[in-house]
Amino acid sequence: MFVTAGTPEFVDLAREVGDALRALGLDVREVDGALTVDGTPVALNIVDRAHPTPADLGQLVDELRGRHPAVVVADRISDPGREVLRRTGWGWLDRRGHVRVWTPGLRVEAPFAGRAGERPRSTNPWTTVGLEVAVAALITPDDPVTAVTVTGGSDSASADLLAAWLGSALACPVTRERSEPGTGVLGVVLERASGPVSLLRPNGEDVALLVQPGQPPRRIALAPRQDRDCLAEELRRMDPDEVYGEVLRDGLARVLP
Repeated sequence: MFVTAGTPEFVDLAREVGDALRALGLDVREVDGALTVDGTPVALNIVDRAHPTPADLGQLVDELRGRHPAVVVADRISDPGREVLRRTGWGWLDRRGHVRVWTPGLRVEAPFAGRAGERPRSTNPWTTVGLEVAVAALITPDDPVTAVTVTGGSDSASADLLAAWLGSALACPVTRERSEPGTGVLGVVLERASGPVSLLRPNGEDVALLVQPGQPPRRIALAPRQDRDCLAEELRRMDPDEVYGEVLRDGLARVLP
């Protein structure tokens, strides 16, 4: 099922994936289909499909269960199809303008300027995936966070909620720094005994810089999302959101005047 590595077809498809990652601002080098992203070699298993349905993708995943996760390259992958791949750790390249690569050393899921034209903009870059990566990278049990600073637009409800959630979840003081209206969430700084940890998006860029004591800086794709994607994600769960309720009830008091 996988496209054979080293073949002309594989090289062409790998270059497409590389071009999509490059469009996100990542440093991508490609030699005969082998990708290096921000200095890290990325091993890809690639499956080529035209217009797979969610059922097609489910069957594909079942047939290759136990094998290494792959990237499905297609002209179109619907939101339900993406969810099938996401649940099993697979990635995709939707040529209309969306890419997900989920391999050791690289965690990216973001829209890019694809065949459909320029990527729509949004003021909320904090995708579910971005938050999962950020929190996993920033928080360690043996070095607790003692204070949090969240910087974002003065009109950014996302920044308010993020600050409220972090302050409540980490049980520490939180500071909400306000930037110009319309700038969205620009960064988070966590204070720890070993030194501050920061995840910053200077000038509202699509790629954030993660800086931790004793480690080289890393870049994480935190690209804007379309409103329809945000709405679709919210509608997947119709049961009560207890965490969101706790943030509204208890956490916002930490950050609002």
